Amino acid sequence: MKPPRRLTPRQERHLRRLWSSGMTQQEMADKVGVGLDILRRRMRDQLRDLPKRPRRINSGRRGRDPTEAEIEAACLALRSRWTEEEREAHL
Repeated sequence: MKPPRRLTPRQERHLRRLWSSGMTQQEMADKVGVGLDILRRRMRDQLRDLPKRPRRINSGRRGRDPTEAEIEAACLALRSRWTEEEREAHL
């Protein structure tokens, strides 16, 4: 089994700058020329003092519920595209 590849001091400095700029791990690995698996291993030991980033759980969701007026407007827009058969089925 090969020993794990350590980052050079230059790579480490570059990765720290990239991390602080907000790049993703994949972008950082590509920029520095190391594999993503190597970078992730080094994040656990050689770069373990980097600040943690908040997880982005459900980041694509809207922040608020629609109002009744917005719901009604959306319903009207949908109903305007119904065929005659669909209109009769929902009466």
